[in-house]
Amino acid sequence: MVRQGKAWLAGAALAAIAACSKAPDGPAAADLKLASQLLADKNQAWWKGHALPSPGEPLKIKIADVGDWSSMNYSPPGTPVLPFVIARVLHAGSPILKDTPFAGRTVAFVDVRSRSDFYVEHIPGSRNVPIREIHKIPDDLDRSSIMVVTGELYPHHEVISRMRAAGFNTLYCLEGGFKAWKARGYPIEGRSDAVEYRRLMEAEREPTPGGASNDLLGLGPLALRSLIDAGADMKIIFVGDEETFAAGHIQGSTRVGLKEVEAAFRDVPKDRLIAVYCGCCQGRAGGYSEIAARQLRRLGYTKVLHLDGHLGGWREAGYPVASSSSK
Repeated sequence: MVRQGKAWLAGAALAAIAACSKAPDGPAAADLKLASQLLADKNQAWWKGHALPSPGEPLKIKIADVGDWSSMNYSPPGTPVLPFVIARVLHAGSPILKDTPFAGRTVAFVDVRSRSDFYVEHIPGSRNVPIREIHKIPDDLDRSSIMVVTGELYPHHEVISRMRAAGFNTLYCLEGGFKAWKARGYPIEGRSDAVEYRRLMEAEREPTPGGASNDLLGLGPLALRSLIDAGADMKIIFVGDEETFAAGHIQGSTRVGLKEVEAAFRDVPKDRLIAVYCGCCQGRAGGYSEIAARQLRRLGYTKVLHLDGHLGGWREAGYPVASSSSK
């Protein structure tokens, strides 16, 4: 099985982390030069209150590779992307930060990847707040800090929104996420206890109270609403019967019966963005939509998102539900 294979490979991955060479003590000269140029650029977000001055171009929707479901790979609208060279000098506390808007500010790195991934390797000094636990942001994180949030690529909409709601006003997404940081040869650290790593992996497979099981990671109601509001080119699919669909569904969604999934998607491009949900289980894990999402992935669709919490979670978030014959 895939899960067993991943666990079996854990030993090799952990050994590689344990054996990695010592990271350099400070940023390389080339990074310092580029960082200095960026820091002096008055058009950058840090000279504009650490925020984007305007929405800019329409959101370009991209999706992570299959299996990389812990975060979507575009930055939330309105949130600046922090160049990795700036992140590096911030992490090192470099003197070149003097006379810039970063001077004198505390900087915190928050990693929203799974606990098992964080355990194996992470940015030194970063804090782990897994995306599924973002509602439990630690109280000891200084709300006045500059927060550099990183995931597989760019953090989820819901992560940023919840952090803002928790009182964090200066937020950046790390350019390229943790993978880009690691690829640059920047400092990382981790642990190599394979027993603990496997324990964390098993815990992450347990179903969550309000959504699909963690081995099929999806998106929350806020993230789906953000995609809809951004005008994403996306098919929203309700999986279930006509009666349940008529009783309540997300505006703009299309009903597909569970046995009709393959036929309904016969002419749909394999790279089409698809969001799947159902209304039968009122937010519990599993349901028709999870079965349909797995079927679509087996059929080769690479951009399938599952709505955690289903229609029940959407209702609880306070978002509108259409009924009767409205689609």
